[in-house]
Amino acid sequence: MRRFVLWMLLFCLPLTALAEEMTELKFREYTTEGRQNFLKRRALVVWKEDYHDWPIECFDVRDDGMIALGFDRPRGGNYIAVLTSDGTFQYGYVFQSTGSFLLDWVDEGLGIFMLRGSVLSVFDEDGECVSLKSLVTNSAYSRYKNALLKTERTVDGVIYTLCNDHFLSQLSVNYAKLIRIDEQGNETVLHDASGAALMQTVGVLGIGLFVVICIVVVWNRRQNEPKLN
Repeated sequence: MRRFVLWMLLFCLPLTALAEEMTELKFREYTTEGRQNFLKRRALVVWKEDYHDWPIECFDVRDDGMIALGFDRPRGGNYIAVLTSDGTFQYGYVFQSTGSFLLDWVDEGLGIFMLRGSVLSVFDEDGECVSLKSLVTNSAYSRYKNALLKTERTVDGVIYTLCNDHFLSQLSVNYAKLIRIDEQGNETVLHDASGAALMQTVGVLGIGLFVVICIVVVWNRRQNEPKLN
């Protein structure tokens, strides 16, 4: 019996360790050269000018109510705006990236999570990188990413949520509005880019329609071509 119990312990302990490893967020540190190359490619600078009403790609809210909004500008890089809880612009960042990103407030500053490469870089208010790590893909990674993808945050009973309200909202790739809902249920619009979001959606649909028409035209031409015997 004792031998059986011993074998069971020897069998279960590795499984327990593996389960703990899969449920914890794991990181890989960058080398000094890798860190320099990454930051050079991102070319992040602090942005002090007032931001525009652009459609929102991602966001996060800090425990004290500070808000970070992420914007993807195809021709002008990626922008991040940091706002107070009432929507007043404070500062932001501009950086270069060809992939999507998410935002995560951490103790050291604002984390920018690059989906391509699973890289989490953290910057302070002066634009200095205080942390740079790549995330190991496991179940904890999936939960972390899904949490950042959520369109709603709750801080001290106050709800911050992203939404669309134009007639093509179901087809939108980004979000037009950030709304703050206090504990009494009063709603305040902190960011409104409804017009720009609608135009963006119409543009995407127009490009998609153009591609479909081109495919149909080419297919019809090939069908009507005389066949060689």
